[in-house]
Amino acid sequence: MKLANAAKRPLFPQGGRDKGVVLVVGLMFIMVLAAVGSVAYLTTSGDLMVASNYRQHTEAGFAAEAGLNEAKARLGLDSSDTFLISNTVSPGVNPATWSAYIVRGAFSITDDPTYNAFFTNSTLTSSQSDHDYLVRIRYKRERDAELYGHSTANPHYTDNDGTLSSAPNTIKPANNPGNVLHIGGNGQETLPAGAFNPTTAVYLITAYSRSGPNGAIVSREIEVAQAPGGTIDLLGAFYNEADMSFGKGKVYISSVDGAKASTGAPDTRGRGKWCANPNPVTIPALYTHGAYTQSGAAATIQAPAGQQAVVQFGTEDLGVVALFNKWAPKATVLGGSHPNPMGTQANPGVWLKNGDFNQTGGTGNGVLLVSGDLITGGNFYFHGLVVVLGKVRMQGTSRIHGAVISLSEQDDANMGGTPGIFYNSCDVQMALDALGSDGNVTLAWRDLDLIFEDY
Repeated sequence: MKLANAAKRPLFPQGGRDKGVVLVVGLMFIMVLAAVGSVAYLTTSGDLMVASNYRQHTEAGFAAEAGLNEAKARLGLDSSDTFLISNTVSPGVNPATWSAYIVRGAFSITDDPTYNAFFTNSTLTSSQSDHDYLVRIRYKRERDAELYGHSTANPHYTDNDGTLSSAPNTIKPANNPGNVLHIGGNGQETLPAGAFNPTTAVYLITAYSRSGPNGAIVSREIEVAQAPGGTIDLLGAFYNEADMSFGKGKVYISSVDGAKASTGAPDTRGRGKWCANPNPVTIPALYTHGAYTQSGAAATIQAPAGQQAVVQFGTEDLGVVALFNKWAPKATVLGGSHPNPMGTQANPGVWLKNGDFNQTGGTGNGVLLVSGDLITGGNFYFHGLVVVLGKVRMQGTSRIHGAVISLSEQDDANMGGTPGIFYNSCDVQMALDALGSDGNVTLAWRDLDLIFEDY
């Protein structure tokens, strides 16, 4: 019996197969949670790294923008301001190899990937204290335009100097970057025969910055220039707000536009687009707010054929004093002796004479502001706009090509020889271009991190 009962017992106790299952399942669940946690950690770490890089890149981008704005502002300061970035190019120095740097923080000018020790490089300390950046200021050259795609098949500017790119993807070398580009009526252009005009030249400003000592360098770039001078509503070749009297028959005043030759062809005279597209207006020879008397030969006062009046009486006001005061801060003040030439047709100037301007012989181009009398003799020739608060007293064969704007009573009592005032729309526009706008305007903006540049 005992043996029979022993045979009926199960080999394993009831429920013995389930022992330890909970532990195994628990361990598997912990492993799954660990894997999910690891993935979450890696994902979060990656997101934090991306966010950190994005934050650093954004901060560096803002710092680079601050550098661009500082450079643009300092270029537009008055010449007496100590923070001005001087664009003075020494005689004999190629403006295409001129550059200036603004340095802040740990940067140095050699951090610029285009730094060239053969260039004329000047260094200025930034006026900022919270941002680290390096800013390079250069004139935009033909090479720069070629880096961004200019070619004869895809022109980015008008080439007036005879040095066209010979084929697509032709890029001038770094040490011979071509001529400086200027802003004109038809966009960007080079001037004839490599001429240079700092008033209308295009600046290329590039800023480099980083956030933190190990952050990636971010670079931004803008092109800026003074806008062309615009227009002026001339009322006469010789405008005056007081009485005018001409009786000696010695002065010749004409409002026939000298920008057109007798054949009607444009008069370029070496100034490229300035005179390739003259903007003539029909104006009288004389315009006055006061009385006008003439006892001499009428042939000395001339207007275009079909003009209603050689002399126009009216009340339209150019605001001589307001023009004088507006343009005077942009002028180079003349001392006791005057430079000769006073600017050239390719590089006109804005000139201010406090008191009488007395000049015999020589040439000038641009804008001439005279607070006293204008006294010229010999064969002195001036091309542009002349604003005179006193009398116009011309002798010899002196000439003014452009227009004269005056305030005081005018007569020919002090006229001698055969002087002349000849309206010329090209010379007027050249003078306005010399004045430029009241500040630099941004022509283009680039994120260089997104652009491949072949330096």
